[in-house]
Amino acid sequence: MPVIEKVFRFCLKHRKAVITFFVVMAVFNIFCIAQVKVNTSFNDYLPKDSPSTVALNVMDDNFDEEVDNARVYVTGIDQEQAAELDKQFAELGFVIDSKWLGDSLDPYVPLEMQDEQKVAEWKDDDGWLFQLVVNETLTTDQVQELKSTVSSVCDGATAAVDGDAPTNAEVDTVADSDMSKILLIAIAVVLLFMGLATKSFLHPIIALGAIGIAIIINMGTNIVQGEVSSTTQLVVAVLQLAVSMDYSIVLLTNFEKMSRSEPDPFEAMIATMVKSFPVILASACVTFFGFLSLVLMRFLIGVDMGVVLAKGIFISFFAIMFLMPCLMYVLRRACEKLSHKSLLGKARGFSRVAMRVGVPALVVLVIVAPIAFTAEDMTNFSFGSNDLLSSENQVSQDSAYIEEKFGATETWAILVPKGEWDNENAIVANLKALPETKSVTSYSTMVGSSIPTEVTGSAAKSLISGDYSRIVLTLGITGENDQAYELVNEVRSICAEQYGDTYYLTGTSVATSDVKDVAMSDAPTVKIASAVAIGIVLLIMLQSLSLPLILLLAIEASIWINFSVPYFMGSSLNYIGYLVVDAVQVGAAVDYAIILVHEYLGVRKKMPARQAAMESIARAATPLFTSSGILMLATLGVYFVSACPIDQQLGILICRGIFIADVIIFAVLPTLLVLFDRVIDKTSRRLDFFKPTKTNSAEKLSKSDA
Repeated sequence: MPVIEKVFRFCLKHRKAVITFFVVMAVFNIFCIAQVKVNTSFNDYLPKDSPSTVALNVMDDNFDEEVDNARVYVTGIDQEQAAELDKQFAELGFVIDSKWLGDSLDPYVPLEMQDEQKVAEWKDDDGWLFQLVVNETLTTDQVQELKSTVSSVCDGATAAVDGDAPTNAEVDTVADSDMSKILLIAIAVVLLFMGLATKSFLHPIIALGAIGIAIIINMGTNIVQGEVSSTTQLVVAVLQLAVSMDYSIVLLTNFEKMSRSEPDPFEAMIATMVKSFPVILASACVTFFGFLSLVLMRFLIGVDMGVVLAKGIFISFFAIMFLMPCLMYVLRRACEKLSHKSLLGKARGFSRVAMRVGVPALVVLVIVAPIAFTAEDMTNFSFGSNDLLSSENQVSQDSAYIEEKFGATETWAILVPKGEWDNENAIVANLKALPETKSVTSYSTMVGSSIPTEVTGSAAKSLISGDYSRIVLTLGITGENDQAYELVNEVRSICAEQYGDTYYLTGTSVATSDVKDVAMSDAPTVKIASAVAIGIVLLIMLQSLSLPLILLLAIEASIWINFSVPYFMGSSLNYIGYLVVDAVQVGAAVDYAIILVHEYLGVRKKMPARQAAMESIARAATPLFTSSGILMLATLGVYFVSACPIDQQLGILICRGIFIADVIIFAVLPTLLVLFDRVIDKTSRRLDFFKPTKTNSAEKLSKSDA
């Protein structure tokens, strides 16, 4: 008896212990999930040696005071109320510092007699602007507290709040809300499709239970990492559910087959586990290494996603191969009572149509694939967090309102060696000359370089600390665009001219520029590593030199076509979304291809190539359409219900990508298998393909005459 069969028998005999183990693990990890911190900042995932990361670390080590990260615009108040609000803001526990017009001008001199340009930076005809430094862990409740403070101090006043901190807080809330909606949609779609495809109403629930336990264990074990990115947190559960569903469908399909030939339920389940093992193992290994290739990225959000997703596949494999059969066997009588006829049969008609269109589809693919490959490489990517909130979100509306009143604003910080006043003054002068500059604050502009720092005491501690002098640059830019990237390079050139490489520059656009540079350099490495890893796994699993190449070409063609669409539509693609979709499409398409190829290799032992291809389509259609249908409808639901533009983009990209993969898997791959049948036979081990003989031909002719 093979070792793996002995393992399956042992587990099924001790099924209660297996189920108890998984349930205990799930309960333990439910408590762990709440302890996993979710990080919404893309910038924190830059390599430790990237310029903006180094700059931020140096600034944190030398300065206690943070740079402004929130703005509050209050309308319907007078100057006296504005002064009171400034005091009230400063007393809030999450506010580190509050600034307003009164900090830079004499409040006892009428505004009409003050510097008109300075006043316009802080006040317009409708209201007053406040610049705040708040905790990075700001929550949406605290944002509401800011607005409530305005209402309590000034009856009838209204407040708009924006900035990096409020945006990150809102992203957290939106992500939690979206994840709940997406999971509900995914569960509903799973129940619908699997209810149609299986022969018991209980089977979909058992599959969901096993996968749900795997998801809980995966998310709970993230506590080992300490924190995960908000993108990882949002997509991991849905992707793990979608990919794991393939494995459960294979298991259920094989169980139905084995139950017809084996009356003993125990032996039927053992036979099911043995038959399903190589297919599920191959699919899981390919997806596992596909996700794991992301850890080669220097942009650490790829590492974060790769580890969590690969770990999820590992856990799901064991949940489907060991927990799910035990649950099915324990609940076998209940499954029988809730049995029904499968509403999806073998797709004989579909298989004939797929084979007829195979050659034309292959010709079209050969023409389209090179064009798509070129177009994909020309697609525009975005790299920041600007796509995390929709324009309808309150924070986005507040930001647009404040920008309309005072223009776009972004704050950068420059650290230079302290005491080199000539160099610092030269930088300040050059920065002020930039057309995008709104203000430059430094020790020399605020206090005066001729005044010793010992005299100023704490007055300038936000500008001089440790070995560095800090220059705060406020720019009239926002969002992610070529202007911002060019400005980063220009400011770095200005600083380098005076200080060489002994300065540090940090800011949102600065970090995004670094993200762009790092991510784009990662892309070829990850692509090659993923293809090589998947190719090696397929080579080992299929024991063939030619099949991995055929499968990889078909799958990569589907990815090229999917990612070329944004280029032809003239739209940009968020790079994080690109990573997720690429990993999902590769994982799903490989799963589908492996299932089809396993069916082909099995029936090819009994019949000629073309007939085997048609039969493999008929056998694979139901499980593959069930799996891909679940993924397409679930991700389409993401597109319609999510409040996050990146998630909407993910939804439509995955849905379209799976549809393209389905077309290629069913219309093109079988034709390739037939065309390269002899090559596959010659370059593979122990296939034992059917060889026509006179007896076979006579039998075939006799059946035809009959």
